[in-house]
Amino acid sequence: MRTFTRRPEVVKKERRFVEESPEKISDWLDGNLFRLDKPEIFSSRGDEMNTSDRTWEGSDFRIDLVSAIPYRNAVGNLAIPLLYSEIVELGPESWFVDRSYFWETRRNFERMTKDNIPVFGHRSRHGLKDFDVLGFSCSYLQSVIHVGVMLKNSGILPYAADRSEEDPLV
Repeated sequence: MRTFTRRPEVVKKERRFVEESPEKISDWLDGNLFRLDKPEIFSSRGDEMNTSDRTWEGSDFRIDLVSAIPYRNAVGNLAIPLLYSEIVELGPESWFVDRSYFWETRRNFERMTKDNIPVFGHRSRHGLKDFDVLGFSCSYLQSVIHVGVMLKNSGILPYAADRSEEDPLV
């Protein structure tokens, strides 16, 4: 079996630091919502039915459940709502759970990438890099490719061996 090693200079070139605050992400959405396809996905702050009222600030452990497919396709996937409700119901009160989705269209992806907006939790508006744990749901084989793209766009190296302890557990 062939093993691949990564050269340090390649790792340095791939690392993108996307350090956007939730306020900056919210401000960007407010100013660009009309330019996005399917803007209603971003207009909700996670206050829909069956969501937890726990806050980011009041939590010491933060989990993001990430769908590697767009929201409109992920609605029928019960993995994320099931895991979300189980973590909220069975996990300690100090745990915060959020959800993120792959970009709805290529145009959304290009606009957000150009403006350095990372993949973010829909409720907290925090980028993936701010979470302690990222749980990816890949409904079909092709969506596995999206995991690396989402991580890279969020400033997280796709290969676990290249990540530091400051990066979330994927």
